[in-house]
Amino acid sequence: MIDTALVAYQLVCPPLSAAERERYWNEARLFAAFFGIPQDALPQTWAAFAASNDPMLGSDFLSVSDEARKIARVVLSGAGTRLPIPAWYRALTARLLPMRLREEFGLPYGEIEQRKTERALAVLRRLYPRVPARLRHVGPFQEACARLAGKTPPGVTTQLLNRLWIGQKSMAG
Repeated sequence: MIDTALVAYQLVCPPLSAAERERYWNEARLFAAFFGIPQDALPQTWAAFAASNDPMLGSDFLSVSDEARKIARVVLSGAGTRLPIPAWYRALTARLLPMRLREEFGLPYGEIEQRKTERALAVLRRLYPRVPARLRHVGPFQEACARLAGKTPPGVTTQLLNRLWIGQKSMAG
């Protein structure tokens, strides 16, 4: 169980401090409850979570089914979205996976993909800090934050971002 969100974040942004990682893990554990994962089924600390990753990745516990390969093909082709998925994004996705899973998904990651990834990361590292927070976070995240702050319905910018990310103005439909 690797935390790809944090791994991706740290590809572009400075690494989190120990306290920030612990806070992140505590929030992630709360989020897991939305998926019915009991708190006692999760490591209680970031250190315990991180220590559990290598053995899990080295085991056969995680595997790629035919259905998972089909889903990955659809997601990485951009099917059902208004924006095509760039080749560098597919290459970056492959980079983030352990080699065994990358191979099981059939995602190439040779010299060409490595060059695309490094070029994209160089650009992202320069641009990301300059992108306004309003555009840095997907519409559904912004809508959720607004709801938590007691604001409904979502603002125009959030509605536009929601249309881009989920195909509708609001998570509520």
